[in-house]
Amino acid sequence: MMQLYNVNFSTSDARTAAEEQIFLALKQQMDEILPLVEYDWAPLEPRAEPDDQIFHLLAYLSTVFGTLSNMPLDVARAAYFETCKYVAAQLTGFVSDPETKKVNPNGIKNFQIDVEACEQYAANSPESIADCKDLFAGAFTPLQQLVTLFCNWDWSAFLNPKHRAAQYGHVDPLIALHLLERLMVHEYLMKFLP
Repeated sequence: MMQLYNVNFSTSDARTAAEEQIFLALKQQMDEILPLVEYDWAPLEPRAEPDDQIFHLLAYLSTVFGTLSNMPLDVARAAYFETCKYVAAQLTGFVSDPETKKVNPNGIKNFQIDVEACEQYAANSPESIADCKDLFAGAFTPLQQLVTLFCNWDWSAFLNPKHRAAQYGHVDPLIALHLLERLMVHEYLMKFLP
């Protein structure tokens, strides 16, 4: 134990404090970029590339982790995983946003491109912590399963308890229902609009 200014710190306390400070700094930057993402859930054409802000965010995070190669491995793994979880949570928020009134297949395809870019970020973790890339990618599994469900229109598997556990076990049924309702509203309106 080390004593500084009449306060006892163990090395695990210092590591925890360092992890928290690193993640807070990263979160602050992510919070500046993510609100700039504006999803058009009903575009006329799908995009070929990730959203510019998602691309910028992932490039920033990759650069940061590339420069922090001297960070202790446990701290680097924890920080990288926390960034993956945080980005996934923010993307989940975009999907379940009550302000989203209609969705079309192009909007879902665009979202899929962004989720795939995030999975690529997770898979391209720095070499020093690459042993955890499956863990990092796992943060995006619920989103990937959700877009796969919609892109493949695989509702028979989703509604079958045996298949759901194997293929869509991480999909939140309420989020899937929310997205389906918005998609059906769009399809219903398209039948009656010129």
